[in-house]
Amino acid sequence: MFSHKTDLRSYDRSLNRDSIDSSQQSQQSPDSKSASFPSYCLFVVFVAVIASFENGWNLGVTNIPEQTIRNCTSEQPRVKSKFPDCLPMNNLLWSSWGLLAGHFQTLYGRRNTLLFNIMTWIFGGLLLGIALHPLMFVAGRILAGIGSGIGSVSVPTYIGEIATIKSRGAIGTIYQLFLVIGILITQLLGLVLSFVPGWRILLALTAIPALIQLILLPLCVESPRYLISQNRFSEAKDALQKLRNGYNIENEFQEIVGGQTTQPNGNRVENDINGNSSVGMSSAAEGAEIEFTTSTIQNTRGFIQILKDIHCRKMLLICFGLNMVQQLCGINGIILYSTAIFLQTFGRGAKYATLGVGIVNLSMTLISAYLVDKKGRKPLLFISFTGMCISSILVVIGSLYHHIVLVIVAVLLFISSFAIGIGPIAFLIVPEILPTHCVSSGGSICLGINWLCNFLIILIFPVLQQSLGEYTFIIFAVIQEFQQFLL
Repeated sequence: MFSHKTDLRSYDRSLNRDSIDSSQQSQQSPDSKSASFPSYCLFVVFVAVIASFENGWNLGVTNIPEQTIRNCTSEQPRVKSKFPDCLPMNNLLWSSWGLLAGHFQTLYGRRNTLLFNIMTWIFGGLLLGIALHPLMFVAGRILAGIGSGIGSVSVPTYIGEIATIKSRGAIGTIYQLFLVIGILITQLLGLVLSFVPGWRILLALTAIPALIQLILLPLCVESPRYLISQNRFSEAKDALQKLRNGYNIENEFQEIVGGQTTQPNGNRVENDINGNSSVGMSSAAEGAEIEFTTSTIQNTRGFIQILKDIHCRKMLLICFGLNMVQQLCGINGIILYSTAIFLQTFGRGAKYATLGVGIVNLSMTLISAYLVDKKGRKPLLFISFTGMCISSILVVIGSLYHHIVLVIVAVLLFISSFAIGIGPIAFLIVPEILPTHCVSSGGSICLGINWLCNFLIILIFPVLQQSLGEYTFIIFAVIQEFQQFLL
């Protein structure tokens, strides 16, 4: 086993041997840092976000056929109990397995972690489809929850690390985009499959996207940043060249290595919340070769080690705060409340109104993907928190004066404000501003807390609504205004 320094020296010698060829290539091909959406990179991204589609599928699959599932007794004569009331518990499973995802990513890599997820969705979907006993149903939901929890960490990390510099924001929002698409498609299918045994078909279809990803994922390369963190420099360079086909990767590759390298002066590549890179090494900034012989690749850090590093701690707190507020802003509260309003207003047509909310969510997420790199993260977050704060107040006013139209408009405004800012940005920001040696542990903590807050809001919202009535959304308005102030 070679030491990190020995590996770097070996790579440095090979780099020197290829310097003339690299110089010629740089004159013939554009710099990869100017690339937007290379075709193979897009292919890898879309294969990866099949997992986020699965996350959305498992989030929304039980919404419309929920009552059919709850009232479906076991087909075994000896079992008299109904299928268990375990549907809301899936978010708690996502939280617990999200916390473990960083460990899997560090040990096995980003792509291999996704391969593990595929197995949980395939077996989970099969169990849900053939469930003849409540325990089989529970086991299927547990497996789906495991895959979704780990996927919610590994997918944003993977696509964030392979994205080009110019398209990092747009590609980062694709995770949220496919999650929303997954929810919307399950709602569409739920309209026609909310019967016995149609709900079994709907739940079993979880395995179909997983099978597609199982076929395509072996065609994808591992994250170059991960490979560098494991001192596999030759593989990392080959992977990056494939992802940036037709571009010269020398400057970008040196910058990635530099960002994971401890120099004698302690400098490294840093990102801000708008996704801009600032290279702390003058040699890298000017395109010169990095002196690998006096550097060592930083080992992957655990949570406690991250907290001891001032720079990493600051970045982690930003990610942590955004992932908490993504759920504490009240998005699940507004969805639960809107469901009740739609039932009251539209009766049996409420499911179509719910579908309309999904379409609004998808449309605004697409707009966010277009704007995030053009306008930056902070402006979109400011718009997002402002819109949600105003709409929360309008929900209170409309509820107090029994103005149903105002409440519905406020709900749609809230969903739109969430989707254009904090919804996708909370996911894309983690791999974007955390250094590679911190992203596995940091991402696990952030996404684990995200799903834990999701579960808590679903748990306590009915209690708040019972105690505070129409004034419940004042709490969310205060949280949004406070977060707006922090920006």
